[in-house]
Amino acid sequence: MVDQEKIHNQCLSDDLKERIHALEQLEEFFSLMPDKQQSWSDLLRLTKDEDSHVSHWAASALGSAFSQVPDKKQAWNDLIKLTNDENNYVRYRAADALGSAFSQVPDKKQAWNDLIKLAKDEDSDVRHRAAYALGSAFSQVPDKKQAWNDLHRLTNDEVSHVRSSSNHSLGRVSIFMASQAETDEDYKKELEKAIEFFETAAKEASYFNPAQFCLPFYRSFHTIIFKKQEAREEVNKYLEEAKDAIKGSESKKLLFEAVQNLAEALKEVQNLETLDLQAMKGELNFYRKYCDHAAELMKCTDEKAPFATKVLRKGLPILDRNLKELLEEIQKKAKTACQVSQGTATQEIACAVSREVQKWEISDPEEMVQNIENLAYILKNKVADVPENEYILSKIELMRNERDLNKQYGILLFVIAQIPTMKVITEKELDRKFFKLDLIYDKTISIETKLDLIQKTLDTGLEKLDMLSNEVGGREGELIQIFSKNIYELTQKCDKKTLESFLREVLEKENILIEEIDKSSASQEEKEESKSSILNIRSVVDKVKHPIKSFGKDVTKEIVVTYAAEEIVKLVFQLMSMATLGVPIPPQILNLLSSITKRT
Repeated sequence: MVDQEKIHNQCLSDDLKERIHALEQLEEFFSLMPDKQQSWSDLLRLTKDEDSHVSHWAASALGSAFSQVPDKKQAWNDLIKLTNDENNYVRYRAADALGSAFSQVPDKKQAWNDLIKLAKDEDSDVRHRAAYALGSAFSQVPDKKQAWNDLHRLTNDEVSHVRSSSNHSLGRVSIFMASQAETDEDYKKELEKAIEFFETAAKEASYFNPAQFCLPFYRSFHTIIFKKQEAREEVNKYLEEAKDAIKGSESKKLLFEAVQNLAEALKEVQNLETLDLQAMKGELNFYRKYCDHAAELMKCTDEKAPFATKVLRKGLPILDRNLKELLEEIQKKAKTACQVSQGTATQEIACAVSREVQKWEISDPEEMVQNIENLAYILKNKVADVPENEYILSKIELMRNERDLNKQYGILLFVIAQIPTMKVITEKELDRKFFKLDLIYDKTISIETKLDLIQKTLDTGLEKLDMLSNEVGGREGELIQIFSKNIYELTQKCDKKTLESFLREVLEKENILIEEIDKSSASQEEKEESKSSILNIRSVVDKVKHPIKSFGKDVTKEIVVTYAAEEIVKLVFQLMSMATLGVPIPPQILNLLSSITKRT
C-alpha cells in the first residue's frame, strides 16, 4: 500500500536520494495516492528543487499527473505559473504539459488564449513547445477558424525550431480535418495539405523534428492510396525515410508497420496484372492479409495517435475500391473456366474454384494462405527431426517459404501423401519444443527491454544537448550541435569502435582535462561535478570492454553501443554546461569534442 505521508515527508527531506525516491513514487503511483491534490503540490514543490535533475524530472511528471488532479482549473493555473519559472527546462516541460492537459480543462477558450500567450514567450524553447501544444489542442477548440489563424501567425517566428513546430502543428490539424472529411475529395485535399505543412516543417534543422517522420509516413500512405500504378519505388523511398525518423516512439513504430503492411498489399495488387487465375486468387489473399494486419495495428495506435489512425482507416475503403475491379475480373474468369471445362476431367476442380471465389468479398479476408501456414507450423513441430524425415522436413520448410499459392498446394499434396510414413513427435516431445521456444522468446524480450531503457535515456540526453547548444550559442553552441548529430549517427551505425576510441581518449587526457577544469573560473561545485564526470569514464570503459560481466550473457552490441553513447552525452553535457554561466570552455575540452567529428 502507498504510504503518502512518508512520500510527502521525503519530498521535504534534505537528502537528495530521499527526494528522488519520493519523485519516483509520485510518478509511478500518482493514481493510487489518497490525496491527489497533496501529491500535485508535492510535484510542484519538487520543480523548485535545488538539484536540476529533480526539478526537470518533476516538471516532466506534471503532464501525466494532471488527469488525476481534482481541481483542474487550479492545476492549469499552476502550470501557467511554471512557464515563468527561472529554469528554462522547467518552463519548457510546463508548456509541454499544457498540451496534454488541454482536453481536461473546462474553459477551452481561455486555455487556448493561455497557450497563444506562451507562444509569444521570450524563450524560444517555450514557444516551440507551446506551438506543438496548440496542434494537440486544436480538435477541441470551439472557434477553429480563429485557432487556424493563430497557428498560421506562428510560422513566421524568427527561430527555426519554432517555425518547424508551428508548421508541424498545422500538418497535424490538417490530419485532423482529413479524419473528419465526408468525401474522398475533401479527404485527399486535407491529406495533401498536411503533407505540404510537414514538408515545410521537415526542412528546418532540429534533432527532435517529428515532421521528419510524418512527412515520409503520410507521403507513403498518400502514394499507396492515390498513385497505385507508379507507387512501388516511391513508397519504398518514403518508408525508409520514415523508418529512420522513428527514434524509439512506440506509436510511430505501430503506425509505420501499418503503412508498411499496406505497401506490401500494394505490391501484391501490382503483381496481379501478370498472373493467371489461380495465382491471382492466391495473391488476393495475401493482399487482404496485409490490409487486415494493418487494421489490427491501427487498433493499438487509437489512444496515442487517434486522428492519424482515423486518417489511415478512412483510406482503406479507397484502397479497397481500387481492388474491386480486380476481384470482379477474377470472378468472371473463374465462371468462364468452369463453363469451358464442362464434361472434362478438370470440371470438378474448376467449378469448385469458381463457386469459392464467387463468395469472396473485399471486407472478408480469405483463410487459404493462413490455413497452409498453420498446417505447415503444426507439421514442422509434429514431425521428428531425425534422418529418415530429413527430406520431408525440407519439403515442409519449402512450402512455408513459397510465395506462389499453386506451388504451395503442390508441395502440400506431396506432404499429405507422405504423412502415413512420417515419424510423428509425441505430445510430451511437442511440449518440450514449445517450452524451448518460450525460453527464447523471454530472452529476446529481456534484451529489447534493456535496449529500450538505455535508448530512452540517450534520447533525453541528446534532446538536452540540443537545448544547451541553443542556450550557449556561438562556436561552442555549434560544436555541441554537430557533436550531438555525430553521436546519434554513430549509434545508428552501431559504431562501437569509434565510441570506444573516444572514451579511451578521455582517459588518456584525464589529468589534463581535470587540470583545465581546476584553472577555469567555474564555481567549486561545477568543478567537482565536471571532474566527477571525467573520473566516471574509467568505469564506463570497463563496462564497454567487458559487457557480459556488466550487462549479463544476453547482452547485444546495440546495448553496449547505446550505453557508451549515453555516458558520453552525459559527460559532454556536464562539461559544456559551464558555458551557460559565462565560464569560457577550456580549449582541451573543445578539442575533445572536435575529435569525434574527425572520426565520423
